[in-house]
Amino acid sequence: MSRHIQLDRFAIILSGLCALHCIVLPIVAALIPILTTTLLHGYDAHDLLFHEMILFMILPVSIFALISGFNCHKTLLPALIVICGLSVLLIPSLFFDILHDRGLMGHTGEVMVTLTGGLIHAYGHFLNIQSTRHHNYDC
Repeated sequence: MSRHIQLDRFAIILSGLCALHCIVLPIVAALIPILTTTLLHGYDAHDLLFHEMILFMILPVSIFALISGFNCHKTLLPALIVICGLSVLLIPSLFFDILHDRGLMGHTGEVMVTLTGGLIHAYGHFLNIQSTRHHNYDC
């Protein structure tokens, strides 16, 4: 299996981890009252640093996978979709404080935007894998 397909799959897994983080943390906070005060899914404790760290990991993996895939299949669509997904993912990571302070994005909105961006990002990598398989198995 080519390296960029492995990286595409890794990027999909990273998007999944981000989505899992956004889904599981509020459930844990709601089900275990003792943790609610320390892990409350909200402005201070949702740990926006997690989003920045995962994006720091996603960016180089995505870039390398997309470049490798493009060199094989010469199709721009997967890269464009991944870039759209990453752009959506960057909104809550970089601008949540500003959007929250101005009343434009609450915590539910942050989760929805992050999940949407992660799904778009993962779909772009899925298309990159499919384009590679369709055009040339030996890339």
